[in-house]
Amino acid sequence: MNDTAVTQQISHQMSALIHKAMVVVQQQQINLLMEKYRSLDWNHPQRKADFIRAAAAEIAKGLEQPSSDLLMKRIEKILKAVFVADFFRLNAFQSLMAQIEQIRSVVVEPDQAPAHSSEQAAHAVDTTLTNGRQTSEPKAIAILLLDAENIKLSIEEEQFLQSSCNYSIQIKIAFANWRTMGKYDADFHRRGYQLIHVPPGKNSADMKMTAIGSSIFIHYPNAKAIFVCSSDQDLAHLKNALQAHGLTVYSVRQRSNMLVVRNSETGKTETYTPEAIREVPTIAQAVIWLKEIIQTEHQATGCPWVKLSRLNSLFSADHGTALGDVMRLQAGRRIKDIFLDHPRVFVVHQSAQRGETYVCLFAAPPTNNTPDDRAIATPPVVPDTSVLESAPFEVITSEEHLEEALLSILEDLLAQSNKSAISIAELHTYFQRQYGQTMRQVLQSLHSNQRYITFLGSCRAFKLTTTEKGWLIGISEY
Repeated sequence: MNDTAVTQQISHQMSALIHKAMVVVQQQQINLLMEKYRSLDWNHPQRKADFIRAAAAEIAKGLEQPSSDLLMKRIEKILKAVFVADFFRLNAFQSLMAQIEQIRSVVVEPDQAPAHSSEQAAHAVDTTLTNGRQTSEPKAIAILLLDAENIKLSIEEEQFLQSSCNYSIQIKIAFANWRTMGKYDADFHRRGYQLIHVPPGKNSADMKMTAIGSSIFIHYPNAKAIFVCSSDQDLAHLKNALQAHGLTVYSVRQRSNMLVVRNSETGKTETYTPEAIREVPTIAQAVIWLKEIIQTEHQATGCPWVKLSRLNSLFSADHGTALGDVMRLQAGRRIKDIFLDHPRVFVVHQSAQRGETYVCLFAAPPTNNTPDDRAIATPPVVPDTSVLESAPFEVITSEEHLEEALLSILEDLLAQSNKSAISIAELHTYFQRQYGQTMRQVLQSLHSNQRYITFLGSCRAFKLTTTEKGWLIGISEY
């Protein structure tokens, strides 16, 4: 067998071993997987083949180098992309790396290396993962119990709860009558929650939470803190029972737009509001972003004027913050004022017939002093409208499909511009031209609550960087 064949075989065995470890972790300790990979079916033949092929290609690059350090760095890069930090502190990780090292020795010392197939090695990892909680020191954890009918806990709010506690939230259980919760069940499942269904009726979720929560420390003896998330007052018995067993109880309730967290041990109360936590851009930063959006729209449509309503939508989709919030929180004023306050940057036109407001850049005004209302009323998103009639837009059917579509457009745009990264607004504009929908519309059709920037950040294919002018996107090296 030649060197190339050996490299291919070894890299395939190593990547198959990593894939097997992912499957076992997903089945037994799902919280050890990165959140975006928890809901994917890793046993699906196509997904399995795609992962092994991509991982093997990365590992093969390391096998071509004489230094074993380079190989191990590439393997650790793959593992860090799919597993959370806690995985690397378990015996399971040590066992996985030992099996990989045994396979690697076939390349370095083929005569002395033991014969291990990827299936045999994977079995060893399976055993270690299965018994991991018995062979390693149990790590103190926190548990989150959520009355999902009462509190719709967002990702940002969950992160705030985590910041309030010294222990990692490893177990998350949500109680609700899921038949009446729309798409929330899919969202919470994707975020790693165990879903407990309760029948309809007043306080059904609280009663079930009390029944399960009052003995949860028996099933998770390493739990040191518990978040009890419900605005109802009927959970005093549960909280008292947990405190009696030495657990720190965090009472979490929602009041208006505010999340209130009380530590039963210290009596300390913390509050969370989206506005208090969210980083709101400055007016100067918003002006830069608005100029970029208008320029991109001009290039895409050929029309320098952009509806204020569309401008606001694009701003929110691209930067995760509503323009109205920026003006209200930074200046206490209306959206339109940001354009009126910068007459050397923007030109504002109010349509007398329809009451619509349009904006263009002062540096590139139209030939007439006011826009042609008829032209603006139906701006040409795609220049050749006959194409729309003869070739319907392709329908995005999954988040993986969406990532592939964006990657294809990004590759073309980078090749045309000879750049390593472009604005996410530009990518969004070309995507809308090609698929006839905004990213928000597509994500909603896929029952995803993610924003545009959040979705991009969850895709392994992309590399995001932030600049003074906003977010730039390039292609990830892995």
